[in-house]
Parts: sequence; C-alpha cells; structure tokens
Amino acid sequence: MKKLWVKLFLLATAVSVFLPAIAAAAKKAPFVVVSHTTKLTGIQLLWANIYNDDTILFTIITGVAIPIVGCIFGITADKFMSYTGIDLRTRELKEK
Repeated sequence: MKKLWVKLFLLATAVSVFLPAIAAAAKKAPFVVVSHTTKLTGIQLLWANIYNDDTILFTIITGVAIPIVGCIFGITADKFMSYTGIDLRTRELKEK
C-alpha cells in the first residue's frame, strides 16, 4: 500500500510541475486540425465535413455511432458463430 501512495504522490508532483508548462505552451501557438477532403466522396466526405465544421457534433455522433456499430458487429458475429456450431449463449463446456 505504501508503494501505491508513493506512486500517487509522484504522479501528483509531476502533474503540478508540468501542467503550467503545458498550459503556457497551449496559449502560445493555437493550432487548427482540419481534415483533408479533396479526394473523398460519399459518406467519407460527409464525415470529414462534419469534423471540419463542428467538432462537438462530430464527437456526439461518433460517441453514439460507435456503440451502435459495436452492437451490430457483436450480434452479427454471434449469429455467424451459432451457424458454425459455437454456442455463445451458455457457459457450459461441451467437451468432456
């Protein structure tokens, strides 16, 4: 437990030392991140334009889309595995 407290103390010390330098560096040179859209078409162009125009909307859409796509991929993989004979719905071992 003592090692944990030492590590937390060192982390807090490092953050307190480096945080002002990071904040000062951010004020000196603001940068703009823009997606290059010249060769994009279709959904890729739409996605890149949303990123370029409104990063908050891009973040919200991405945060909602990733779990939905993950569920779709998971259900599809579960169906595919059930067709191949692997039952993921039970935790019983079939081999004995």
